[in-house]
Amino acid sequence: MLKKFPWKTVLLTFFVCMLFWEIKGTISGERAPFLHRWMYSKKSYAKNIEVLTYTLTDEQVSYMFTHPLEEIQQPSQKDLFLKNVYAVLRIRNLYNRVAEGRLSWSISGSGWSAVDVNNIPIHSNARKYGDIIISLGVRITDTNDTPPEPIIVKWDELYLYR
Repeated sequence: MLKKFPWKTVLLTFFVCMLFWEIKGTISGERAPFLHRWMYSKKSYAKNIEVLTYTLTDEQVSYMFTHPLEEIQQPSQKDLFLKNVYAVLRIRNLYNRVAEGRLSWSISGSGWSAVDVNNIPIHSNARKYGDIIISLGVRITDTNDTPPEPIIVKWDELYLYR
């Protein structure tokens, strides 16, 4: 009939499965090793990191790189109509803590994508923002004067050092 397993065997099996799950995620690069996450993870620090999102054309991205300290104005859908556009994530750390992590972004109507963020500029640096540029292709097919759909961001992982 059915044999009753000792609780030690069940506990050991559970532990081995959890260990396998942890190692699998670390090896595949989905997440940092457990001790690193345990010692440095601080998702509550996300409120101290400013993330600005824009949808821009080729010319606007080039202008952004040549004039890094100027504030960017989000163009309307009419200006982006049937042009190759980019998702621009501008990131700035508001305090003097070294931070890095994984940021997920989404435009409504599509799934979530993740991007690794390293060397987030600290507010006191000369260049204020770290920029991440993601090609979206031709996405805007409407010609009204409203801004395009916003890019939604959330931190999956955030680590602090120092």
